[in-house]
Amino acid sequence: MLMLTSAPPPPEVIVEKISTIDILVASRDIPSGSILKPEDLRWQEWPQNNPVPGAYEKSQKPNAITEFTGKVVRAPFYIGEPVTDAKLQQWTGMATFLGSGLRAYSVDIDSTGKTTAGGFIMPNDYVDVILTGPSGAETILRNVHVLAVGARTTIPSGGETSTGTTITLALLPAQVDLISKSTSARDGGTISFALIPASDADKNSGPIYGANPLSIKYLLTD
Repeated sequence: MLMLTSAPPPPEVIVEKISTIDILVASRDIPSGSILKPEDLRWQEWPQNNPVPGAYEKSQKPNAITEFTGKVVRAPFYIGEPVTDAKLQQWTGMATFLGSGLRAYSVDIDSTGKTTAGGFIMPNDYVDVILTGPSGAETILRNVHVLAVGARTTIPSGGETSTGTTITLALLPAQVDLISKSTSARDGGTISFALIPASDADKNSGPIYGANPLSIKYLLTD
């Protein structure tokens, strides 16, 4: 007679519940230079045993979203990244965006976008500066940080172009003199801008010279 025996029951699986806390994170990718809005931030569950230095817990700072609204992002946040003070700065005007030794200098532009890549140059982009004179055109500065277009210091929403009558750049003092003299001379040249791809912009090098003074003097002579 064949005897059938049942298999032993599988061992009980004990799932340990992970304790979590709510911390403040970015609800979207936020580029540097942005001014925080309430919709940029949200609370997210985070493992309590994996703390993030400098992160804000909801239990300790429940009004953080309201308190951080209006602060300036000094370095970009990525969606889901914990928000820390190291990447934030209180808005104190245009000086907030300037690195040490740099100057904010505005240049007149065509409001239709003719001199600004069709209006697709945005605040926080990087550009090359092109001088056109009676004898030709040449790139005189490269890798220049755009602080503002018109009075706007943030990227327009909804895919709009960024237009205005001025563009504000972060330049070294000698570079301010270079552009000022190039455009204010009797036969002064015109300035236009070429947009640099985000992947090519070097945010650590600062603006660099693209032409020497003799070349610029030649451009401005017939």
